Amino acid sequence: MDRTDDIKKGLYQVLKIGAASKPKSTYTVKTALIFNIHAVRHYTDYLQDLQDVVWALDTTKVKDDEFRAKTVRDLPEETPIYNLFDGLISFTKNYPRDAWIKSTFEF
Repeated sequence: MDRTDDIKKGLYQVLKIGAASKPKSTYTVKTALIFNIHAVRHYTDYLQDLQDVVWALDTTKVKDDEFRAKTVRDLPEETPIYNLFDGLISFTKNYPRDAWIKSTFEF
């Protein structure tokens, strides 16, 4: 996957599935972009800065559009933190952020 439109579609799907499923599912949900071949031409522009992003749902809402949390330290201590990508996987190069992804997709 080295076409920018495919990368952008994949990014949105990972974000949507992660936000809709990771915090709410009774199953463990893993999110990854899977390619045949590593995105050589567009990796630096589209994926490198995002591969290590982690996120959390902010539950500190005080009013309609006002949240107390401005940094991760402001979140309640028990707030779960999620990987945006548990892995970027291809037959030629992998970037795992999860032990299961790493062991399952070692080629």
